[in-house]
Amino acid sequence: MAWPRLVCDGEEAVGFVMAFFDVPFDVDGPGAAPRSGLWRLAVSADHQGAGYGRFAVAAVCDEVRRRGGSTVTVTYKPGEHGPEGFYARLGFRALGMTDDGEVLAEMNLPERDLSEVDPTEVDRTELGPTEGGPAAPAA
Repeated sequence: MAWPRLVCDGEEAVGFVMAFFDVPFDVDGPGAAPRSGLWRLAVSADHQGAGYGRFAVAAVCDEVRRRGGSTVTVTYKPGEHGPEGFYARLGFRALGMTDDGEVLAEMNLPERDLSEVDPTEVDRTELGPTEGGPAAPAA
């Protein structure tokens, strides 16, 4: 099941997040428990570093919890300007590579409240938290 949401600040669209719920991963092998997590996350270049990415991830985590889940999954392309540091600071840990050449990472939801992430830990060239409050994702 796809869960697309527009991230807005007032009337302005600043990003997009899409989550998935209870989807089996081919890399886990037959009989493995389905996963839930982030499918896509994008924040416009002009709005990166303002907390919208962290807010979007927190919204996905809240929805996974609401649906009874306790683990959130994400995959991403590794690389110098990739999102690895962003996800690691939020509490995701890399599990290995998928068959598509992406890193598979997960986070146990009780581990860390995303509001605890210190804005000074984040490289401003990445999607990261700062003080201020982005608006809730539009339904």
